[in-house]
Amino acid sequence: MSGLSLATLKNGAAIEMVDYMLMQVADNVLDPNTEATAQRKIIIEISFKPDKEREIGKIILKPSCKLAPQAPVECNASFGTDEDGCATMSEFGNVDPNRALLPGVNVDNKSAAAGDAKEDEERDNVTPLKRAAGGNK
Repeated sequence: MSGLSLATLKNGAAIEMVDYMLMQVADNVLDPNTEATAQRKIIIEISFKPDKEREIGKIILKPSCKLAPQAPVECNASFGTDEDGCATMSEFGNVDPNRALLPGVNVDNKSAAAGDAKEDEERDNVTPLKRAAGGNK
């Protein structure tokens, strides 16, 4: 059976598939939203389908990758109804103001303005060390 190897099959497609999946595994391992010690797998299924005369057939390469799933995220929510009797839900508690907002998500202007005022107040209470020591501003 000369001339057929994994490296030469379909001009190296199998090797390219594995290389691509290795990068997916590396990205998944480095993703802080996945469990660090979860096992990852690369699977290359090779199927052979000969014709009735057993002279010609198909070789099918089917790569798959089992990566660590995204870690679950929990938040607190309150449920109720609005003045029209429609169900409502809102998040409360550990909301991280430094987390980037998704496109199309609006921030409540009142709470944002209150946060800005608090930051300004904190900035006014800060004295640069160099200025306090009599150095350059």
